[in-house]
Amino acid sequence: MKISKSIVLGVASLALAACSVQGPKQDPVQMAAINAVKEAAPAGGCFYINRVDAVRAVNTEYLLLEAPVRTQAWLLELGPGCYTLNANSSVMLRGNNGQICGEAGDTVYTGEGNCAVISTRKVSNDDVARILEAK
Repeated sequence: MKISKSIVLGVASLALAACSVQGPKQDPVQMAAINAVKEAAPAGGCFYINRVDAVRAVNTEYLLLEAPVRTQAWLLELGPGCYTLNANSSVMLRGNNGQICGEAGDTVYTGEGNCAVISTRKVSNDDVARILEAK
């Protein structure tokens, strides 16, 4: 069986294009602030979804959450899939036993898609301000 070169090249081009899909470029100043917070705050910890008071999308890779009554803040690192996430996005959280811990099954749903929660970090209110002001 003889396969046309153009078909093989076309399939190879599609495969390469699928591998290079990326979200929008992140703000370098804000990413520096996030990385500084990540270095200072160890990953881990859980929170109950029903205790979340506020959710802020920092960019397509990170969410800030406040719970309960803004006494605890959490930085969530997200996996691929939330390429359209922005400050105006509505999100829904799903976790195991009503908690988000950065484990398998923890998911953020947006109107356009969903993505896994890769890690959780409990952060201070100062950390939240540092991230939000770094624009």
